[in-house]
Amino acid sequence: MQFIRTIRSGLVGVTLTLAACAGAERTEPPAKVAEQALATSRADTEHDVFDGLSLSADQRKSVAALRTKLGAELLGVDDARHVLVDAVANAIAEGRLDHAKVDPAARLFVDAVESARPAMLDDLNELHRILTPKQRIALADRSGAKKDAEEDKPKDGKDRTGRVLDALHLSLSQTVAIAAALSALSDRADDVAELKTELDAAAQAFQSDSFDARNLAIAKAPIAQIVLDQGFAALDLVLPELNDYQHHVLAELARQMLDPKPMASNHATAQ
Repeated sequence: MQFIRTIRSGLVGVTLTLAACAGAERTEPPAKVAEQALATSRADTEHDVFDGLSLSADQRKSVAALRTKLGAELLGVDDARHVLVDAVANAIAEGRLDHAKVDPAARLFVDAVESARPAMLDDLNELHRILTPKQRIALADRSGAKKDAEEDKPKDGKDRTGRVLDALHLSLSQTVAIAAALSALSDRADDVAELKTELDAAAQAFQSDSFDARNLAIAKAPIAQIVLDQGFAALDLVLPELNDYQHHVLAELARQMLDPKPMASNHATAQ
């Protein structure tokens, strides 16, 4: 589930509904602007998904072993993600999503995710076995799409998308133009909304003693392809409206948001 949240809050989060913000042109190095925009968000929202579950010593060992196993199984996904993020960030910096360059990287990533899917589902079943019914309920309560949205909003009230918008420093005319352009994506939003619904259903199912990850609707959904299609379509519309400096800021934001650390890791030790 952490993989789904990482990808969804990345590509989709960068390009969802835009709000107005205006001001003087910025001149700071794009990498510094991106780092400042995301620093508080990371500090406020990073947490271990097992915090507060009161795991026993044996459970902590089992969870740690499972994380190590998952990390090895996702090495191919992480490698493909590095390639994809590099290709997308370079394209954003150039101001145009060159599909001849980014599409092969996207296919590599989607193939890696699909190859790892059976192992991820088995690991989710193993996690279900490790936890007690009470712990499953507690974990499910913090794993649904609605909870994701709540946890993505830091203490200052600005979510990650709001910080991205601040960093881009859009003019009012840019905001209006981008909002109008993105309205063309309303039909695609249904696919992402369906994924969120299926994620909530998976969280609910996880609480049941008869849970089997392979029977979940989301286990069969082409998650990576749907999110990439949505993100690429939005970038195709947004990038022409940005200036060169904003392209480089957005490129740095993409690098730091989408490629901060291996997907399989949260914290080294479950509490």
